[in-house]
Amino acid sequence: STGNARQAVRVTTSLLPSPNANLAIAGFAPAIVGNSFANAISLNGGVLYGQNLNTGVAVRFDVATSSSSEIAPLAGMANCAPAGRGTSASGSVMVGSCGPPNAGRAFRYVHGSGTSAIPTLNGGTWNGAVAVSSDGTLVLATGVSSVYPTGEAYRRNATDGASDALGSANRGWKPGNVAGVPAD
Repeated sequence: STGNARQAVRVTTSLLPSPNANLAIAGFAPAIVGNSFANAISLNGGVLYGQNLNTGVAVRFDVATSSSSEIAPLAGMANCAPAGRGTSASGSVMVGSCGPPNAGRAFRYVHGSGTSAIPTLNGGTWNGAVAVSSDGTLVLATGVSSVYPTGEAYRRNATDGASDALGSANRGWKPGNVAGVPAD
């Protein structure tokens, strides 16, 4: 990086301590000039997801092909980024959020199929994706609802479309965005 600019990288521990352990995403095509980051990675490290900070668009990096592709945001939304635990084991599914915190919308991206909104809970006005299961079917999200006006967690099943409200540990707190989804 130069100055205050950030550049997405992937570090391969099998190559440490060699300088080649740091795979510069800047060499991917099309190149992302300027600020970017990667914050979600597939199980084998072959697919990374991040954001082009210049455009506010989520990006998929494919290590095998040294390619990058911007992911179309939800209609009318900007500043889209993957959740920190937001990719499936294979890297074919990614979840994230668009818009400002506590006012945006969660989305689910399937490589080769596109992006779709994750519905809010009943009475909800915003939501955000937090994590996705290893097979990409279950999404952990947070958002407001008529029952929890400051926010609660919920699970969204992409296979059957069901949303299961999980509540909140403390009605006065807004849910955070750090969590995970176990394999079972």
